[in-house]
Amino acid sequence: MKNLRDRIRVERQISNLKYSLSVDALQLSDEYQNRIEVLKNLGYVDRTGMVTFKGRVACEIHHQELLITELILSKKLHERSPAEVAAMLSATTCQYKGGDGPKFEKDSVFEQLKEDVQSTNRMIESVASSLRVRIADVGDELRYDLMEVVYHWAGGMSIV
Repeated sequence: MKNLRDRIRVERQISNLKYSLSVDALQLSDEYQNRIEVLKNLGYVDRTGMVTFKGRVACEIHHQELLITELILSKKLHERSPAEVAAMLSATTCQYKGGDGPKFEKDSVFEQLKEDVQSTNRMIESVASSLRVRIADVGDELRYDLMEVVYHWAGGMSIV
């Protein structure tokens, strides 16, 4: 009898765990709903829950999806030369962290590029925090250490 009760208890636990991992349970989650609201506010999903063009663009990007999509579709990249675009995007892929990062001269192109990336990131974080959603802290992942090197390389300068 005890074995039967234990088995029933374990089967109920399994059933509860399966449900908690299911799509139905996820959709009832406050965190999930708040994340959907962030995507709606940013224009990645429309009010009916359908993925928009902006959302489809983000789906094709596999790293820093929201930040890169916002940079592309806000036309911050369109106003820049290819070397500037490469330098800007290098901030999202550089894994080297050299202390506090580079100090660019005020009003230099590098400072402007860095500010474009940071202002876009702040906008995303502002929308997320207004809905009490904790997204990965992209600001901590952004590295500007290779920005100048990438800029000159993309401009045709030999690195060797």
